[in-house]
This record gives sequence, structure tokens and C-alpha cells, in this order.
Amino acid sequence: MKTRYCSLLYAPVLNESDVNAVRYCRTCMINPFTPFQRNEPAPIASLADKEMVLSDSTGYQALRAFPTAKRVVLTMTARPDRHSTDEVLFLNPFHNCMDNARTGATTAFLIDYPTFGEDSEEVYKWKLRMSQKARDLTLPLAAKLCPETELAIALQPRHMGELEEYYEEIATPEVRTYGFPLRGSHPLNIAYALSFLHHRGILKVHMLGSSAPHRIMVLAAAAGLGMFDRITFDSLTWQGHYAGKRQFFDHETLRAMPRRDNKAGRIDEDGLIRLLLDEHGGDFNLFLGGLQLPDDATVKEWIGIYNIRVFQYFTDRMAGLARRGELVDFVKDSWLPPKRKNAVLNAIEMLHRSAKDGHDAAVAFYAKNAPQDASQAS
Repeated sequence: MKTRYCSLLYAPVLNESDVNAVRYCRTCMINPFTPFQRNEPAPIASLADKEMVLSDSTGYQALRAFPTAKRVVLTMTARPDRHSTDEVLFLNPFHNCMDNARTGATTAFLIDYPTFGEDSEEVYKWKLRMSQKARDLTLPLAAKLCPETELAIALQPRHMGELEEYYEEIATPEVRTYGFPLRGSHPLNIAYALSFLHHRGILKVHMLGSSAPHRIMVLAAAAGLGMFDRITFDSLTWQGHYAGKRQFFDHETLRAMPRRDNKAGRIDEDGLIRLLLDEHGGDFNLFLGGLQLPDDATVKEWIGIYNIRVFQYFTDRMAGLARRGELVDFVKDSWLPPKRKNAVLNAIEMLHRSAKDGHDAAVAFYAKNAPQDASQAS
């Protein structure tokens, strides 16, 4: 039986000031809390040329607000970009739908209330109810305000044992794209979520908030098996900030350059991008050579574009290895530390068992190999 082709795409998270990134990346995710300004139509116009334009849920802002004294309020009247304060964060489905229409988002996440592993049962249930309320408020609005935008839901269980229950509570026929947090997730947890969604018949998944190479490898394995039609993932990593300075990423390993412990090699943002890459072993011609940059192109202006293309290159490479059946050998011989390498290999093995024998096989494998900080999956 022929394996279904599954695309694997990296979507850098963009703000309105990232004009060059908007112009040159093929896929992106818009942060709705810093929306593109209506008086600057050029970046919006260039979004129409993108392969995909995703819109975030505002869940990240809520995630940052929850540990503080700041209130998180779901509203249909206050405009978040005008009325959110140091004390109150307003989440507004109307605002999100309007931005989806204005930016031409192809896929947009519904507002969600992210959870923490240490949330009490009462807090967890409240967050789930609020995510359900945001879903129910958004669906009729989206049908009128942004009917061309596919909607997505982020699954937010406290631990893997609650994944199935959370899905049953939040899933709706109007939404066919589901997300899962990559940030901080163990490779086996990622593989478990992918296995579950695959066997629920979900064909499009988006993994939230990380571009770490070991996590990309797990996504590539699922893509190579044709478990979905499309896998996307996002991160802010391409901006490459460290101690107030820019970094670029090595296209073979995604290691930041210069390294964090190399204070003497920090990047001069006013320096020229070609000279910087030549000095530190970057490949200007491979990633920027076709863009006809001016001779005075600076690091500050172009290092982000370089990084986006590096992440896209690495993603395409991992997916290609997976489709050819070469990913396992690559991981075995890779630079990853032994513990992380073993976790990735276990995740790939679990995905193969899932694709061949069903999700029950993945559940059994997870029960024997689950990370120590994870609760038993049901």
C-alpha cells in the first residue's frame, strides 16, 4: 500500500515589525496580540503569496498571565489591543476573527486557556470550561467574519493521561485541525499525541512552540509514515536573541552560533551579514544568495531571514530522510546526547508501531517507556 504524502512545514511566529520575514518566508504564524496595523497594508498584501498563514490563539499571553496576579477575562465587547492593562488581559473572539479576515489567515486557533501540570482539578476544569466557552462564542462569529479560515483547537491536558478526555470535551465537527504543545514536551509525549490524533482520523495537526531538532525529528517520522496530510509547527527561535544580541543557527545541527558560552564571538548587529556568516561558518549562498541582497545588508536586517531558511532546510531534510527510511540511522549517528537520542529513537519506534498496529500498540509501548515526569496514559 502506498504511503500518503504528508507535508511538514515550519511556521515562524511573526509580529508587525518583522517586515522582511513576512516578505520572504513561505509559511508563517501571526501573533494576534501584536496584529499587523491597518495603516500598513504592504505586509498584509504579501501574506497572500504565502503557502500558509496561521494565526495564534492568544493562549501564550494567557499562559504568561496565569502565574501572576493578572486576570484573564473572556469578553465579546472590550478590544484587547485597546483595553488590556497591567491588571487584566482581555481575550476577544470577535477581535481574533476580524484579524483572521484582515490578514487572510488560512488556519487560526481558537482562544484557549493553557494548563500547567501543577494545576488543581478545580483550576483545570475551569480552564477547560473557559476554552469550551471561547470555542462556542467563536464558531458562529468565524462563520460570518472569516469563513475562508480553517479553525484549529489546541489540546491542553495537564499530562498525557488526560489527552483523550480533553479531546472528547473540546473537539467539534466544525474543527478538523488540532494542536499539541511542543514546548517542553518529551519526544514520547509528542509521538503519543500524534498517534492518538492519527487514529481519531485527524489529517492536519499543528504543534505549538518549539523548533528543537529532536522534536522536529519526531514530527518528521510521522510525516514519513504518512500519518497525516499536513504537519505544521511554530516557534520564535528564528529571532535568535541572546543577551541582547543576535544569533544564527547552524543548518546541520540547529545549534546557535556563536555559542552562548562564547562571549567574545557575539554578533555585531551593524556588521555585514555576508562577512558574519563567512567568519562563523554560515552558508550565505545557500540561504540568502538567491535574494539579491544589497552589498550593505546588515546582520540586524537579514539574520532572521537566514534563520528561517535554515529551519525550513533542516525540516525538509529530516522529512526527506524519514520518507526514504533513513531517519533512524541518521539519529543513531547524530550529535544528540545519548539520553535525548534514545528518547527520539523510542518515539520513532512508537510511531511505527502505531502506524502498523494501531494506537493500542502505542499505548502499550508508552506504558513501558514513558518519561518519569509523565503520568500514565490511559
